[in-house]
Amino acid sequence: MVTAKEYVRFERQIELCGIGSEGQTRIFQSKILLVGAGGLGCPVSAYLVAAGVGQLTVMDDDLISVSNLQRQILYDTDQIKRSKVLSLKDRLEKLNPECKISAIEKRLNDDNAREFVKNHDIVIDGSDNFKTRYLLNEVCYQEKKPLISGAILQYDGQVYVFHASEKDNPCYRCLYPEEPTAFQVPSCTENAILGPVAGVIGTMMATETLKTITNVGSNLYQTVLLYSALDSTFRKVKYTKKANCQTCGAKVDLQY
Repeated sequence: MVTAKEYVRFERQIELCGIGSEGQTRIFQSKILLVGAGGLGCPVSAYLVAAGVGQLTVMDDDLISVSNLQRQILYDTDQIKRSKVLSLKDRLEKLNPECKISAIEKRLNDDNAREFVKNHDIVIDGSDNFKTRYLLNEVCYQEKKPLISGAILQYDGQVYVFHASEKDNPCYRCLYPEEPTAFQVPSCTENAILGPVAGVIGTMMATETLKTITNVGSNLYQTVLLYSALDSTFRKVKYTKKANCQTCGAKVDLQY
């Protein structure tokens, strides 16, 4: 039930067709895990907290560096060398004091991933490394949790939504079967990024998260959303579940 005070704050969102008081209540009750507090994590977290999510857990073990400030827009120059998640928590609590925000100064790993994933409704992958991407994909598939993921490089970005609730839904490994080797990972020059691209993709990830919470609109299951800043274009590419996928394939015997 939305109170009169809450309605005043979230009126523009509540009045949207498909959301209403019921959808806003779902947003209030949602528990979100965000892995990564960088270029994608900043816009994702800001829009979700502004939208009224009930609980947001942000996980990252990194410190703010001066090179982050070009695209990680919730941090300031005087916060350099401070914990990203603690700084983000302070900023987000000012934006919406009603949101319960947990700052976890740890890196997601094989030992803690399942515990964090299973205690949340939706997982958002804003990480910047392939090990974390594949780990989240596997654990979210096993725990049947929706996974919203984004990637950015130079002038381009991608958004994915994975959910194992339906047997025909593919996973991240269906798209990228093997984790890249050290020689295949982009160099610093190749890994450059136009700052606003992080904002575009992070905002799209927040949008897909809110759509998943409220069940409004169509989802990106079995689809990659591609963005090109140079061409000013969005396009969708369909893909399918792979029978021999090591994570979700029919021949895989997963250990729960």
